[in-house]
Amino acid sequence: MNEGEKIKSIRIESTETFSRKQMYEMLPPLATKFEVGEIEYEMDQKKYEKIVQDIIDKEIKNGEGSSFVTPRRATAKIAEHPPHVALCVFRRFLEQEFGAYWTFCFHDGNGSCFVGASPERQATVREE
Repeated sequence: MNEGEKIKSIRIESTETFSRKQMYEMLPPLATKFEVGEIEYEMDQKKYEKIVQDIIDKEIKNGEGSSFVTPRRATAKIAEHPPHVALCVFRRFLEQEFGAYWTFCFHDGNGSCFVGASPERQATVREE
């Protein structure tokens, strides 16, 4: 799906490994209140429920599988201090998002932050 966004890529120059406990200690707790714009979903609730029901009826009930990933993207604009709030949201993902293959927080240096969790691999890091 092309939504007109430019592809962003990064070159990783070094890596470090931290335990979950160390990450919690480094990340700020979620602010109790911050201004969030309207949350927009790529599809409405009714359409999403139909997709899930179709998978149950056409795939799971026919023995084609028992575990399917049904993505649904939500986006929102956060008005205050994007890097700080992004780190708060990232911490919340680490605390509450179980089963994600990849949980990420990225600041592009130009004022945009990207935070999310994905059940499937989106990137591979290779040391050369």
